Amino acid sequence: MSSLSEIRDPLHGYVRVNELEAGIVDTPTFQRLKRIKQLSMVHLVYPGAEHSRFTHSLGVMHLAGKTAKVLRRQDLVTEDEAQEVRLAALLHDVGHGPFSHTFEDLLWSVRGMTHEDVTTWLIEEGELTEVIEDGGYEPSRIAAMALGRYRGEKSFMGEIIAGPYCSDILDYLIRDAYFCGVEYGRIDTFRIIDSLSVCDGRLAVSVGSLYALEAFVIARYEMFKAVYFHRTARAAGLMISEAMQLADEELGFTSFKNPEDYLQLTDEYVVDRILGSKSRRKNMRRAKELVRAILARDLIKMTFERVFQTKDPFFTTFLKEEATRESLLSRIAVKAEVPRDKLFFDYPSLVSVPHYSMKGEYPAFVRENGEKRLISVPTLSHLLDSLAGYTNIIRIYSTEDVREKVEGAVGEILGGVDYTYKISY
Repeated sequence: MSSLSEIRDPLHGYVRVNELEAGIVDTPTFQRLKRIKQLSMVHLVYPGAEHSRFTHSLGVMHLAGKTAKVLRRQDLVTEDEAQEVRLAALLHDVGHGPFSHTFEDLLWSVRGMTHEDVTTWLIEEGELTEVIEDGGYEPSRIAAMALGRYRGEKSFMGEIIAGPYCSDILDYLIRDAYFCGVEYGRIDTFRIIDSLSVCDGRLAVSVGSLYALEAFVIARYEMFKAVYFHRTARAAGLMISEAMQLADEELGFTSFKNPEDYLQLTDEYVVDRILGSKSRRKNMRRAKELVRAILARDLIKMTFERVFQTKDPFFTTFLKEEATRESLLSRIAVKAEVPRDKLFFDYPSLVSVPHYSMKGEYPAFVRENGEKRLISVPTLSHLLDSLAGYTNIIRIYSTEDVREKVEGAVGEILGGVDYTYKISY
């Protein structure tokens, strides 16, 4: 299918779209992504981080298309399959709610759904369904590829969008670094893409590009530390998450019944509905206070932090249960003699921050006697082997007015566990 138009992207130059892809981009479902910030509240720390899920999705399609071209040259995918990969990449984030991942905790607790479930729903039951079918493709197959859940004969096609070297990660690392103005995410994207192939059914990178892979893993690790889990950005995220939960019963953010209802849910919609509510209920008053504080950048402050580099039992078992975390905060509140609603617990909704979460996660291959053989990357790189493990961060925050009391109480209750310290910013 020939290109119809070009979209100028600050990272990739001209992103070419054909008639089918343009038809998807022009739908209200996809246009909505312009009103969902890619990094939720990170712009409060890095002011340039105002980019949206819309531009990211275009970038992922562009890089997925380049990966498909590399595999086409190796006769591993057909032209039709390459088009499927581009469609899936374009739609991989279409189900994200307001403030991106921040909405997910509320959505899961009330509806038992993730943004991936919503993505499948919108592709298979919304206006996108007809556009995809008119183009000659199967929506359910596109949805499965978009989420890395495709289990057909060529399951590696799903890994192009959701796998160790997926176009999603390759785009968001360089895009987020660019708009945040940091250097950590600057990686040799095209070197990685050009060295991809399929080995034992897996999308794998040639060992000849080991240096590019090392830079990729380090960049991902540094971006998580410096950007995605920045203490101030997480503070604002906790506040908007709490505001949405408090307002949900009154405003029905999770009560959508059809795709049209869901399409209303954007960042500004949530803020406008909360601030515009006339309700005098306690929960709504508190939700308004939180949103106003965010807009004024009057954010909660960190009073405790612990970083886990391994699967520490304290993190993976003791703090895994919401009731346990709530009990801990209640103990701290009583000890500090402060209201419970002034305390916040930051427990990442991701199971881990996967800078290199397990051995063999990054498939590589070597050529021997004209054949490809899968190999474990850590056996080739001491650097990557040293990064093997998990990174998890837990934090306790409080409002500024009770910060000193909370720090004292946390020190008494958790002093033997780790440390507390003051943050100037």
